[in-house]
Amino acid sequence: MSIKFMKINKYEPAADEKRLEEMAAKGEFIKSHALGMAFFKKGEPKKVKYCIEAAMFRPSRKVRKAYAEDGWKMTARGEDFSVFMSEDENAVPLHTDRSEYAHIVKKYHRHILAMHIYLCLFALLYILMPIVFFPLTTFGECQVIFTLPLMYGLQKEFLKISIWLAVIMYPILLIYLRELIKAGQFVTGCIENKADAERASRRNNIMTAIFVFLLVINAAVILFYACSSLNNTSEKVPFSQLPDSIITIDEIYDENIEFLLTDEAAEKYIDPELWEHGIEAYLPYSFAITSVFTDCHYQYWQHAAYIPDGKEKGRKIAVRNTYTEFKNKWLAQMGAEEFMEYERFFFSDSPDRIQLDTEGTPFDKAEYLLTDYSLYMVLQADDTVHTINTTIPPESGFTPEMIFENITENCKE
Repeated sequence: MSIKFMKINKYEPAADEKRLEEMAAKGEFIKSHALGMAFFKKGEPKKVKYCIEAAMFRPSRKVRKAYAEDGWKMTARGEDFSVFMSEDENAVPLHTDRSEYAHIVKKYHRHILAMHIYLCLFALLYILMPIVFFPLTTFGECQVIFTLPLMYGLQKEFLKISIWLAVIMYPILLIYLRELIKAGQFVTGCIENKADAERASRRNNIMTAIFVFLLVINAAVILFYACSSLNNTSEKVPFSQLPDSIITIDEIYDENIEFLLTDEAAEKYIDPELWEHGIEAYLPYSFAITSVFTDCHYQYWQHAAYIPDGKEKGRKIAVRNTYTEFKNKWLAQMGAEEFMEYERFFFSDSPDRIQLDTEGTPFDKAEYLLTDYSLYMVLQADDTVHTINTTIPPESGFTPEMIFENITENCKE
């Protein structure tokens, strides 16, 4: 076995075919070809004829059988061509002229086109990852574009994917595009059928335009995610520094609560039979998160005890709320929809989104999800979105409508 550097020109193969015939006369017969390297097997020197044929895939059994009947046997495969050999020095060539061979290249051109389209779709899928990921995984029921970065800060991960795509995927796409153009040009210049020539030229132009379009889109996406990553920060901020317009636990439950600032306070205000030992009481705290879609986004938590009238102790309640100011009203509307759909699909036991009447209130839209022990409510007013995630004490008699009424009455405009 010997290895030699040998570049094969599948479009103008005559010189390479002659070279292979000369090597066979010295006892070296090609067995395979990859990455510009030809692998030869030594044998008894003899005069043979070679034919190189462009082929994206291994020829079918039917084709190999037809060639064998004419005295040609496939002896080697390259990445995109096949090598046939005949021991009959006077064998009739498989392709007698360029116009006939152009029909073989036309078939190769179609295969390259199909592969390039597949790779372009694959690239587009990665480019649109944030847009298509959740709809795909949730069967189209949940789409999270504007709020996902707020919840998980995935811009850096998407940036890595986009850079990986540019570094790894586009060189491969470029290789296939180059082959597509070369094959198309050969078909256009050699085939006698004018319609086939025009189709080949048109395919080349379309796929070149698509490739350039993908490059531009991916470059824009990389810049967008880079900007988003730089603008996305998360820091703990004192509860007292949150905007006045946030919705707090006392606005939800009125005055029938006592804040749980320490474990001692929890022991004092919560019925021992209802005290959850696994969760300690803590001071209210919050996080400020920035993103490219919002002017500000706050996540904040509070614990308290709901104490029914006439009782000394009550049940532990908690709120895990968010307050978001989006860049504009349209983004706020989309964000409100995404908050609700994400919660409904992934966390809520309730499949039903229930709308509240917002006439006469500061809010443009209000919806909630209700389970046996918790309430998730989304309120949107102009470019601002509130989410309320809270427990409802069974003995309180509260309903979502009552909580919404408390909020609107206590709302800080």
